[in-house]
Amino acid sequence: MKRLLSLLAISVAMTGCHIETEAPKPTSASPVSTNKRPVEGEGEREPVVTTAPKPLKHPDRIYQLEDLQTTKIRVNGAEIDAWIMNDDSKRAEGMMFLKPGEVKDTQGMIFVYNSEQDKSHGFWMQNTYTPLDIIYIGSDKRVISIGKGEPLNTSNVTPTANYQYVLELKQGAAKKFGIKPGVQIDIPPEIMAEG
Repeated sequence: MKRLLSLLAISVAMTGCHIETEAPKPTSASPVSTNKRPVEGEGEREPVVTTAPKPLKHPDRIYQLEDLQTTKIRVNGAEIDAWIMNDDSKRAEGMMFLKPGEVKDTQGMIFVYNSEQDKSHGFWMQNTYTPLDIIYIGSDKRVISIGKGEPLNTSNVTPTANYQYVLELKQGAAKKFGIKPGVQIDIPPEIMAEG
């Protein structure tokens, strides 16, 4: 019996599994399966719990896309799913490290500021691998100008006037959605900057 328990302890240590005294409740992020394993001479033992690994997160990003808040941006009758970049840290990271296949044509990022930003403070493409349309939007939610962000280019892409919002889309999406200077962008009023 001691030998059987020793072998069981070694097996558990080698597989990295652990035995719970009470099975945790499953969540959508970590599906759980329990398997009761009887041990000779002891009847039923507590269930051995195995948890499916979480999906691998993007190793270079601070803010994982699935952890960011999203909103719907509407323009010319179309809808864009936008990740909300509403503080200094999120705005600094933006689309960095994302490959073109990780962002759909109907997805983008909306950068939100507390007040108008000076037109000399544009955006750049450091560590950004996806070509972008950088759409500068005024406090009245009308498009000011659209810049082209080329992968890994650290040149300052500036607007033609001060702005309060920036919408980043995959390059070519602005044309597809009919976005050009003067067009009204429907940004939900509850989307506000946190810093």
